[in-house]
Amino acid sequence: TFQGLHHAWHHHNTIYAETTLPPNTPTTGHTLHPALLDTALHSLLVGSDGEELRLPYEFTGVRVYGTGADAARVQATLGADGTARITLTDESGSALIDIEALVTRAADAAQLAALARNAHSAPLLACEWVEVVEEAEPSTPPTRAVIGEAVPGLPDDTPLYPDLDTLTDALNHGTPPPEHAILHLPPTTNNPLETTHHLTTHTLKTLQHWLTTPHYTNSHLT
Repeated sequence: TFQGLHHAWHHHNTIYAETTLPPNTPTTGHTLHPALLDTALHSLLVGSDGEELRLPYEFTGVRVYGTGADAARVQATLGADGTARITLTDESGSALIDIEALVTRAADAAQLAALARNAHSAPLLACEWVEVVEEAEPSTPPTRAVIGEAVPGLPDDTPLYPDLDTLTDALNHGTPPPEHAILHLPPTTNNPLETTHHLTTHTLKTLQHWLTTPHYTNSHLT
């Protein structure tokens, strides 16, 4: 797919080329198919002296005029500073893309060759299974408190506070801060919009109060 450069020639500092995608290559979803653009940039090798391999690095002033092309004609003008101005048109001559300046950078040809040789045995990206080790349960369960209504399943002696202000007042009078506080959201109505606003506002105000109260520096809120 990325080997569609069929003809290329140059005249002084200007390179001309013709590129195509393989037949039946889908172009839907692409402003300009990446393989077509990549193949067009291969034409810059025509202007290379062969002593140094340079790869595209930075694009400036990119304008797109056409989409869905499966073939392109390339005109690349090489600047004295190593940049190139590139214009792509379709087979009818209509503009596809114009790149005001493309900067290239030198690449280590030997390193690239090594990557190509090892592409299958040592890919750059790989998927692997990582075993998750189950953490041991702490010998002493964390102290808990519930804000709101009681939460089923918790021990009967779990402290219960109707709201965060009540818990804060208890801490101000010497109650040790819980390691883990559970915010039990209030009952809601059957109106989705009203419910969303109500719960969002309630949660936001609780979090703002929590984050600005020194008592809860070492506590977790769920």
